[in-house]
Amino acid sequence: MNNKTLVVVSILLSLLIAALITRNGDIAWMMLPFLTYLGMGILQTPPREKVRFSAGRTQEQRRSNAHAFVDVNLSVQNQALETVHIYIYEIVQPGMEIIEGK
Repeated sequence: MNNKTLVVVSILLSLLIAALITRNGDIAWMMLPFLTYLGMGILQTPPREKVRFSAGRTQEQRRSNAHAFVDVNLSVQNQALETVHIYIYEIVQPGMEIIEGK
């Protein structure tokens, strides 16, 4: 479950509780767009059987005078038949600097 799903579910629960406490049907109708958004997300999610990745990561460290250089290579291979879009992000730690690549 990601952050978007948690936000939508918390909005739905708060609207449901508010509708039950106030006994107001208009507040319950306000849940409809959020339920639609959540339902479309569930329907568009590929099944787990169709998503297969293999990932490999190698690191090499070199030292030169007072500096240490670390080469990191990441390879991700989609082993499924369908095309899947993914986003990979790695945080650069304080004190580190990217010299080459992204």
